[in-house]
Amino acid sequence: LQNILGGMLDKRRQVEEAVVNTVQQRVTEPPLDYTILKLGEIKENVNESFELEAGDVLDGSISPQLASNILQQAVAFQPFARNATFGVVGNVPEDSSQYVWDEAFVKVDGPELLRITDSLGDASYLDQLHEYLGEWALMMESGKKKLATPIRVAPSSIQLANLAREGVRERAGVRLLFLPTNTGSAYMSKAEERAREEQSGTKGSLPSSRKRRTKPEGGVEVLVEVTKDDTLRVRAKRCNMADDTVLKEISEEAILKRLKESLDVWSKDIIV
Repeated sequence: LQNILGGMLDKRRQVEEAVVNTVQQRVTEPPLDYTILKLGEIKENVNESFELEAGDVLDGSISPQLASNILQQAVAFQPFARNATFGVVGNVPEDSSQYVWDEAFVKVDGPELLRITDSLGDASYLDQLHEYLGEWALMMESGKKKLATPIRVAPSSIQLANLAREGVRERAGVRLLFLPTNTGSAYMSKAEERAREEQSGTKGSLPSSRKRRTKPEGGVEVLVEVTKDDTLRVRAKRCNMADDTVLKEISEEAILKRLKESLDVWSKDIIV
């Protein structure tokens, strides 16, 4: 309704885009970061529970106490809040320890696409579940379950120094990295190919696919974690991203769907 009456949402998006572009295109020192925080309607009496999600997907109210806590966390304690957009609604949780805030802000990294904590077994299953998901990822790579975008499988790069900040004791994972295709920004027209040949003096040496230089194509990282409270969980988040990476949402959705199906099989048939 706000957008119909006065274009307010469009104006807000334009401001957000201007902020992001200013940061990303800045070439002079010092470099800048941005944080776009989308708060619900601020009210004194809020009965909703605390929620924090990446992007602009939440709708509701927020208490002044929670709003001030989130601002403090974003400015002073949470590196994942840098160069990120996220929304918050609800009230201050009963347990407002630093661990709870850290757990919430982990969702912004990537951002997180999926989190499953139920029916996976206890912490002793970490290695077995990691091996199981590694085999699942290789099956996805083989093309037996075809995706709109081809992938290759690579191990996760585990930063041990970050585990404590993220509320995790142990972690293992696998990355499903999207491969470039000859569409979208990867496509080079005949005129662009001709200009490149003239510049490089290598006429006829370019591959017929006419690809541009390689850049991050995105991907989904699947992490198996044991949290500080000994909960075994699986998280999936975006990885291998750059500012101009085109989202592969159809392939992401297919990966998440098949991941959930695979974990259902794990829960019902493999845990003994």
